[in-house]
Order: sequence, then structure tokens, then C-alpha cells
Amino acid sequence: SKQLLVQTAPIGAANIVQRVLFNFDLIIIGFIATTSDAGVYAAAAKLLFVLIVAVETALSAVLPRLSQLWQDDKPAFNMAVRRYLKILLLCLMPLPIIGFLFAGPVIQLIYSGQYISSVPIFRILSVAYPLLSLVLFLGTVLVASDRQKSWFIVTVTGALVAIIALVLLIPALGVIGAAWAMLISYVVSLMVVGYLISKAT
Repeated sequence: SKQLLVQTAPIGAANIVQRVLFNFDLIIIGFIATTSDAGVYAAAAKLLFVLIVAVETALSAVLPRLSQLWQDDKPAFNMAVRRYLKILLLCLMPLPIIGFLFAGPVIQLIYSGQYISSVPIFRILSVAYPLLSLVLFLGTVLVASDRQKSWFIVTVTGALVAIIALVLLIPALGVIGAAWAMLISYVVSLMVVGYLISKAT
């Protein structure tokens, strides 16, 4: 049981940090920005966060399969990872383009023009959230291959970068700065998780 605790503790800690990170932009905005600015940011973020919920649901189904393959057949594990990654990329690649082209009409349709100032935020997050989806997938690969501590490193790194970027960019750029901060955090997280996976292969 002690060994199981040692193995699962980094996963639990990473999940806690991850949950905080998912909402850290809104938390910091609540302290620094006005209530109306927070509403503008949340209007864009909530629409796009549906993507993260869908990705997490899919990854929760994929994780047991990958974990079993890691134990039984590592070449099959590598093939499955590449296959899932290709599917994910095919789903994610159109999203930033769609976000940039149709941010205005989407916000207009959903909110009847009430949060039209959230369009720039929507565009930035339409790039940021697909990157986060890739981070979550690669994090699932780390967990499935018994590298829970590496995943914890990724989540903590992403959280620290997000904190620093949010504190610096929100006062300078307003709530748009929060979107840029999260994009920066996800880019750094993707770089770190990619490095850790490539280092182990």
C-alpha cells in the first residue's frame, strides 16, 4: 500500500494543481480586474472550455488502454500513442482557424452582442486551449507509462508560469493579458512535457 501511495501521490498532486491552473486566470482576474472585465473574459473562456471537458473525458477512457499496453506490449503502446495523437491533431488543427475567423459571429450568436469585447480573448484562447489539449494528452502518456512524477513537474511548471504571466500581463494589458498569459503557460507546458517524453524514448 505504501508503494501504491508513492506511485499515485504525484498523480493526485498533479490533478489538484491542474484544477487550480484551469481556473487560475479567473481567480487572478477576480482580484486584479473589474467585475465587468471578469465577465468579458469568462464569456469567451467558458465557451472554449467545453473542448477541455471533451478531451478530458476522452483521455479518461484512453488511459486504461494505454496503461495496459505499456505493461504488456511497449511497441503496441508506441503505435497507439501515435495513432491517438494523429486523431487529436486532426480534431484540434481547425479550431484556431475557426476561432480567428468566426469569433465575432459566435460571440454575437451566443450572447446577442452583450460580450462582443470578448472576441479578441476568444481568438487567443482558441489557440491556447488546443495547446492545453495536447499537454493533457501527453500528460496521459506520461501517467500511462509510469512517469507520474514527470507529469507533476509539467503541471507545477505550467502553474508557476501562469501565475507570473498573469500578474505581469493583466495590469499591463487588461483581461486580454490573461488570455496571453494562459497561452504562454500552455506553450511552456507543451515544451516541457514534450522534452520529458522525448528524453525517456
